[in-house]
Amino acid sequence: MTVIVIAILVALPIILHFLPMPPDISITGNAMGRQMSETMFEAGVLFLAAQFLLGFFIWKFAGHGSSSAIRRLTGGASAMIIFAVVVVGVEILAFGRVGEKTWAAMYFTPHR
Repeated sequence: MTVIVIAILVALPIILHFLPMPPDISITGNAMGRQMSETMFEAGVLFLAAQFLLGFFIWKFAGHGSSSAIRRLTGGASAMIIFAVVVVGVEILAFGRVGEKTWAAMYFTPHR
């Protein structure tokens, strides 16, 4: 329960926009601001999902007393590691794909 409460408290300033975006000082500033907001939203959703999952695993697999048997993962942790690597890889590719047009407009379009 503590992990979930801490995760929510960490996410609140971002969700409630306590820290406003800096003013635009370039032609691509608005697009960069949108890109940053989308990236923060996606990373925040993944952060909260990971923390909630961690809280669930702690609650589910914690020993509830000294007489509880130790639970083990069948097959080891290799399936979870592969899943985590795939999820992170897909997320990095998604961030690159979403920001591709913004970065291209910023660096490859001539501005006067």
